[in-house]
Amino acid sequence: MPRYKASVVTYRQKNSDKIFYYAMNGQTGKTAGILPVDKMKVVLVALLIFISVLILGVIVGWFVS
Repeated sequence: MPRYKASVVTYRQKNSDKIFYYAMNGQTGKTAGILPVDKMKVVLVALLIFISVLILGVIVGWFVS
């Protein structure tokens, strides 16, 4: 008898009674559901990572050359 792995996530927002469901099939990798994503936070984190890597690259480049 085959075993199928699946992951299920239930998320409730802090200020709301709305519940979000998300599932992923472990065998095929297919996903279903919608997770709440704050686009502004995603942009800010990406920008922070980019600036950090840029600064680190400048510092390393300064000492190498």
